[in-house]
Order: sequence, then C-alpha cells, then structure tokens
Amino acid sequence: MFTYNNKQGAYDISDCLLCPAGYYCNSTGISSYTSYPCPKGYYCPNDIFLAVSLYKCPPGTYNDVEGASNLDDCLDCPVGSYCPGGTVHPKVCINGTYCPVNSTKPLKCDAGHYCPTEIGSELTCPNSFFCPTSGSDAYFKCPNGTYCP
Repeated sequence: MFTYNNKQGAYDISDCLLCPAGYYCNSTGISSYTSYPCPKGYYCPNDIFLAVSLYKCPPGTYNDVEGASNLDDCLDCPVGSYCPGGTVHPKVCINGTYCPVNSTKPLKCDAGHYCPTEIGSELTCPNSFFCPTSGSDAYFKCPNGTYCP
C-alpha cells in the first residue's frame, strides 16, 4: 500500500516506489500514481514513517482542490462560514448565527444582538430597537410609549 511501480516485470517489493506527496495510492497493482490524486478535503504527505498517508483537513479549515500535499494546503475557513474536519466547501452560517474566521460550527447569536446570514461577529441592536431572544437575525422597533436604550 501507498506505493506504485511503473516498470514491467518487477517481482520484488523493493521495486515499488513510494507514492509522491499529493497522491494517495490506496490499492495494489498501481502502475501510475497520477490517477490517484489526494481527494478534496484532505492532504497527502509523502512520509515513509507514517502509517496513514491521507489526512482530513482539520476543523476550521477546508481544501477544495485535489492533490494537496501538506497541512498548509488546508485554507482558513472564511468569516461567515464554518468548516468541520475534511471540508471541501465552507458551509454558510445561517441567519441567527455568526462564524468568525476558522469556525468549526456556527455560534448562536445572543439576546441583545442580531446576526444576519454570513457574518463573523454579533451585531449589537441599535438604539431605539430591541433583539428579544438569542438566535435573532433581525431587530425590532421599540413599541410607542416604551424606551429601548
């Protein structure tokens, strides 16, 4: 496993070559590693001392291209999105939640704040408006005869 051999007539395991970084040779009988790029959401280093050569991009990062060869190929999850481990495309934070850079899950907006879609931090309710519950995506005008600081 994790090797290939592009020569005909080879009969010994020592004839096999280590699959290069950015590729995942995960079956036997591989003659060309180029058909086995590291999948999106993962990176594949070239290290003979590792028991596994396929790693998910860690939570808070993503990778949307094949052939990643090291952890640096996993990109920071952008503001307004979240990325569980192995993410290919960042997931959008929905209304009522916010996601700072490198988020692994959406965070619920606290009462007194509002969170429209795809933002990185809570927004404070403006003067003369209120946000009564957590998870709010909008603010409301204070009713006549009341005061909202």
